[in-house]
Amino acid sequence: MVDPIGAAIGAASLTIQLLDGCVKGYQYFVAAAGMPDDCHYMRTRLQIEYLRLLDWTEVAGLIEYKDGQDLPDSLKSDRFVLVAVLTEIRSSMEDLAEINGKYIELRPEEDPAKKKEALELELVEQFSNISLAYEKKAGKRTYPRGLNHIARSSAMAKDVVRHPKRLKWVAFDRDVFKKLLGRLTELNDYLHEMMHGHQARALEVATQRTYLEMLQVRVSVDELKHLVTAAMLLQDRDLGEPSSSSVRRRNEKALASLAEFKTLNAANEASFDDKPPAYDSIVKSTQLNYSSMTIFYENTNASDETWHNRTRTEGKYYPGDGTEHHIWIEWKTYEARRDRHLNKDMPIKENVKRVKELVALLQSDKPKEFCAPRCLGFFDDRDDKPQSDHDYRFGLVFEKSTPNTVPKSLHRLLTGPKPSLTDRISLAHRIATCVLYLHAVNWLHKALRSDSVLFFSNEDRTTLPEPYLTGFEYARPDKNGETSTGGEVNDWWQLYVHPNYQGSSAKGTYRKMFDIYSLGIILLEISYWKRVEDIVGIDPDVATTQEMRGIRQKLLRPDFGYLAQVRADHGDRYHDAVRSCIEGGEAFGVGEEESEGSIETGAKLQRGFMTCVVDALERISV
Repeated sequence: MVDPIGAAIGAASLTIQLLDGCVKGYQYFVAAAGMPDDCHYMRTRLQIEYLRLLDWTEVAGLIEYKDGQDLPDSLKSDRFVLVAVLTEIRSSMEDLAEINGKYIELRPEEDPAKKKEALELELVEQFSNISLAYEKKAGKRTYPRGLNHIARSSAMAKDVVRHPKRLKWVAFDRDVFKKLLGRLTELNDYLHEMMHGHQARALEVATQRTYLEMLQVRVSVDELKHLVTAAMLLQDRDLGEPSSSSVRRRNEKALASLAEFKTLNAANEASFDDKPPAYDSIVKSTQLNYSSMTIFYENTNASDETWHNRTRTEGKYYPGDGTEHHIWIEWKTYEARRDRHLNKDMPIKENVKRVKELVALLQSDKPKEFCAPRCLGFFDDRDDKPQSDHDYRFGLVFEKSTPNTVPKSLHRLLTGPKPSLTDRISLAHRIATCVLYLHAVNWLHKALRSDSVLFFSNEDRTTLPEPYLTGFEYARPDKNGETSTGGEVNDWWQLYVHPNYQGSSAKGTYRKMFDIYSLGIILLEISYWKRVEDIVGIDPDVATTQEMRGIRQKLLRPDFGYLAQVRADHGDRYHDAVRSCIEGGEAFGVGEEESEGSIETGAKLQRGFMTCVVDALERISV
């Protein structure tokens, strides 16, 4: 007579043995040397499948499996299918090893310069993919989320150089390799389809998190191009009918578009030889003719004061094909110099370069999580100088989502009726997600405030429409030593600025943490449904610099009760998200001495922000 308990435990033990073999196989091939340069995207694709397997393992509850345990309840009914799938993955790994690689001894590089280059190559290509330390023995099997694995990556890379015995490609059939990649993807899909309900959602979140981490640790144009190609190749398969397929496709499409965006961003700073072939044409196509604009300087329809000042203006754009576009324009001032040959003032070349790059990024394909409006291009407003009293400026042209709607900013809406709690929490989550995605591609907004959040809707709408994040005229890449092209700052903007960035002495030191602080102020406003100056009782027109810089400490002090009120109105999760944003580095496990420009710190901050803010807001139930 068959013992059902013993059989179940035996199936569980077999499952873990097979899983260990699959993980080990992936590790060998991901770390293999000698892959042809034009096939590196396939290694990246292999990394994606490896990480998809690890995410599934985490959500399925197999990370802490101990000998003698049964499978988790969610897998018991599918144990035979599970064994079959894992067996097929191991078989595919064996096929790959037989036809493509050999396990051989690689000589360490003696030349110091080449040795350093080899170190960096191993760090980026082998260990910076946010992988799982999956040991054969259950007691040692761990899942070091957080950044322990990245913190150890430098030492691990040195060990690879000192002890370089690993797999090396000695023959390579790209067609066979691509076919096997497709088979591994199908098998991972089978595993993912086993997850249902809250586990399916948890797997979606884990996959999104992993993709953003893969994006975060890749910085060079070549690395990002490989990621773009791998993500696009991943989308070529037929996903079938299950509803989870659409979610998976959305995650993969987001990865591809974000990688393309970051590639263009990285190309802005790359040398001429490293720029993508289409880079010049993309950047050159961003400038529009001033004569094709009709600008409504006196806008009688706009309901927001910012549409009457120097920040924004409505208008129409006529591209010359018989169509017209309802637009709004965001102004970006620049410094001009006299051109003796043209006998006119001209913008500094570096400023023109920066605005072209900025608009190229704004025009690129982006996932909906960016909450970014469609940018049509920019124009130089200097030809209007004789008729106006404004400064020299570029006009960034954005198309209105619907022509006849009335544009309103969050700053304006905060003086009106308070929306439902559901709408306010949803809005907070959308804006936080947008900041997450911006920072994942190493882009700094630099002007986050309630005036930067726009809505386009009819006056009779009772719920909040979809938000658009604007104010990108001062945005720039997150790069050490990078400086902006400057711009005017209103006194009330300082209410949203981290105290360490207020004042002229802070120029050139802007960091992601400062964007996150500004987000915290916006989340506070959404909770109270009041402007921050009304919450803390400060008049920005007369407040001293010391009072402005003291806002952060005032909000964090328990005796003032500002955050206690947030907890009372919105609960612990919303309170903790707001406090984390305002508190900054310590809340995300990042020390003051750590540089956000490093891979390790950037990934740590991203994970902390996603967990403490974005995920926390999403988990709020109303």
